[in-house]
Amino acid sequence: MKKLVALMLACMLILPVVSVADKDSTNDRISEKIEAHTFDSAQKSDADTNSKKTNAKDKQAGAKDQKSDAKDTSNKKDTSDKKDATDKKDSSEKKKNEKKQDQITTNEDGVFKNVIHQRFQGENRAKTAVNVQRHYFANTNKVILVNDNAYPDAISATNVSMGKYPLLYTGKNSLSIETKSALDKMFLDEIYLMGGVNTISRKVENNLKRNFPHAKITRIMGNNRYDTSAQSAKTRAKTTNLIFAAGTNYADALYATSLAAHQNAPILLVSNDGINQSTANFIKSLGNIHNVTIVGGEISVNQSVKNQIEALTRKPVTRLAGVDRYESSVEVAKRVNANPAEVITTSGEVFADALVSSTVAQKIKAPILLVKKDVLPLSVREYLKKTNSIYKLTTIGGYNTVTKNNYSTQVILISGLDIDKPLVDKQGKGIIKAFTKDYKKYYVLPNNKYYSAIKEYDKLFVYLRDALAEDYRPLE
Repeated sequence: MKKLVALMLACMLILPVVSVADKDSTNDRISEKIEAHTFDSAQKSDADTNSKKTNAKDKQAGAKDQKSDAKDTSNKKDTSDKKDATDKKDSSEKKKNEKKQDQITTNEDGVFKNVIHQRFQGENRAKTAVNVQRHYFANTNKVILVNDNAYPDAISATNVSMGKYPLLYTGKNSLSIETKSALDKMFLDEIYLMGGVNTISRKVENNLKRNFPHAKITRIMGNNRYDTSAQSAKTRAKTTNLIFAAGTNYADALYATSLAAHQNAPILLVSNDGINQSTANFIKSLGNIHNVTIVGGEISVNQSVKNQIEALTRKPVTRLAGVDRYESSVEVAKRVNANPAEVITTSGEVFADALVSSTVAQKIKAPILLVKKDVLPLSVREYLKKTNSIYKLTTIGGYNTVTKNNYSTQVILISGLDIDKPLVDKQGKGIIKAFTKDYKKYYVLPNNKYYSAIKEYDKLFVYLRDALAEDYRPLE
């Protein structure tokens, strides 16, 4: 029995040793862990203390690293912010330069330049007039009302305005909604009514007095259009220059308005039957006269009337006229300013929109050129093409009076580039060509992308500007 107990005790002592020995032979690191458990408590405490110190050092080092990282991050951020600021500044400068480049001729010989262009139109003639007023006469305290079917009164209105006040349309017996709305937004001191009660009734006048009690209502009228013209001329300061135009033809008197502003002269309407008494009396009241001009050919103002004018003014008369109203508008434009920066184009066939341009022409000192609805007359085409000083085009009237195609042709001609000719590089290789489709002009670029000259001429201009900057040239 004693031998059996001794044997069992021996087995209990041997088994753990064998187990540890087996593990040592298999994996030294496992053995080291087992041996670590045999350390006494003091050694374990020392180890814990050392471990804490090490951890503390690690934390301190980590804190330093974090500070260093934060500093690096801050430096990087500062550098990044500075770079962003520089980039923004560069971007801003670039945009400014690009904007500036869009507004000037990009090559010294003036082959091509961008054109500032705008059109004023409305659903009807009253709305067109209001849109023009809002743009050019936003802060006016005086306004001139004209019957929308009485073009002679509209011409006489320019003697009152001289580019200072807008012209708005009214019906005979009521104001249009558009005109009434525009008047409500103004702080008016005075409202002029052009013509007698047969063109603007007492009803309209009384409504204006009631709705605008602080505004003075002034009616300028005569027994006929010639009397009204003479009466309107009296509203301005004395002048030494006079302009005459036919009272039966709106076109000549219309483009004469820019000349009137240039010469500080009134426009007097005359008939081929002779000078009426009101007009003659006004001429005599002026005393010494320097310059006298008739705008329009002999069909409009005949030789007999010219002789009468010379006798009354005691001055030789200059006549400005072309073969038709379109060429006549060009002749007047040349006299107004040989190098205009801006021109106004409007219909030579429909007077309503066209007459609104008269006060604008006086205000900005720009000539008025008459155009047809679909076609740009040859005389106007040549003028736009050859007058290199023009950089801004204003068209007054909707697409029913001046079509998109006509408008875009004007812009392209003013740009100074004849794109009916192909553009070539130094080796003579073409980079752009034109073709027509459905009677509309398109331009094909080297990448086979094409632009409509009617709808996308701005994009086309940018392309051509960049191309010309690289020494491309029109083929001679």
